[in-house]
Amino acid sequence: MLQYWNVLSTIPDVQNWQQQEDGSQDCIIRLAIFFHDAVYNPKSGTNEIDSARLFLDFVSELKSDAATATTATTKALKITVSPWVASQVVTYILATQKHTLLALPSLMGDTATESDDAMVTTQSPVFGQAVFLDIDMAVLGKEPTTAYPSYAKCIRDEYDHFPFIPDYCKGRSSVLETFLKSSIFCTKYFHDAFDGLARDNLRKEIDQLQEQLRLQSGNDS
Repeated sequence: MLQYWNVLSTIPDVQNWQQQEDGSQDCIIRLAIFFHDAVYNPKSGTNEIDSARLFLDFVSELKSDAATATTATTKALKITVSPWVASQVVTYILATQKHTLLALPSLMGDTATESDDAMVTTQSPVFGQAVFLDIDMAVLGKEPTTAYPSYAKCIRDEYDHFPFIPDYCKGRSSVLETFLKSSIFCTKYFHDAFDGLARDNLRKEIDQLQEQLRLQSGNDS
């Protein structure tokens, strides 16, 4: 994920946006990328919440260590992960639950509200969050002959607790069809770069899942 952000951050519009935000957004996005799947269990429905809590535990430990810090590096970390930065990171992580933009800020325990932004620009207060979500979804636009099939296989392996083929095929197809019915990406850069290929990949995987269902049905009859 960091490779996408490293490339994106070289685009002039994004560079200007970063400068306006005093560099804090770069820190927020990098922390969100690092922690958003820190807790991941395919059988759990609270991965995002648990990951956000782990991040807050990390921030709490940093503050505790920084209170007695003597080095400039540790003191700088205390300043970087300010309460405002931490709240943004938490919101970014929680937004991956539904891959929906959330109004800012959102602290643990607060009720986050969804943003109605369709195509987010650098002028939007949720641009950083939109970039982060797009980075997370960019995997759908991977190269279609080897990279995307490898990703799809990894997803199947993660859900090997669904050994019955029809259960997995139906569930996975439903998720992919949901992606197709809505805007996959929030920003113009990611939409232009990945949307077409992502939709092709999704349709192809759905077709393959449906074929598996047909074969399974034939074997059972």
